[in-house]
Amino acid sequence: EAKIIIIAMSSYMQEIAIFIRLTRWNHWILNIGFVLAGFFLHRPEPGLYTLLLPIVVVFFFVESFGFAINDYFDAPFDKLKPITNNVISKGLLKRSNAAAFITFLLLFGLTFSFIYLPVTSFLLIALLYLLYFAYSSPPFRLKEKAFLGLIAHGAWSSLLLLASSLIVSPLK
Repeated sequence: EAKIIIIAMSSYMQEIAIFIRLTRWNHWILNIGFVLAGFFLHRPEPGLYTLLLPIVVVFFFVESFGFAINDYFDAPFDKLKPITNNVISKGLLKRSNAAAFITFLLLFGLTFSFIYLPVTSFLLIALLYLLYFAYSSPPFRLKEKAFLGLIAHGAWSSLLLLASSLIVSPLK
């Protein structure tokens, strides 16, 4: 009986690992520097440090959403490549499960930011989600429109920096 439980837990952990791979966290984790820079830019009072955790949590959900939705819409194209890291195109994750997970990343990130962040930061986070969506999804697919794709890449970092900066020094 214990062996069955261990096997079941092992299978469950493998599924979780696939969802984590969908976020491609190792591609964006260093972007947390923009969040930290924006937060500490205004030398926050010690009492404001409690606001750092919410922006970091939101950062993880926004970035995970951005990379997951990109893989979701790239899956048909990545399937044609001889080598891909896309877990959807490899058949390791059903599109419907990926869509549900991506929806969770969106709803949780927006709800959390609405509850814990100032309105200006929340609006920038919502804009960031929208930008990630437009970058990857048809009919927009900014990534396929050379110059617009480059602008989107620059905007992500700027929006992260600004959203975390406005937590410490909101617009008056």
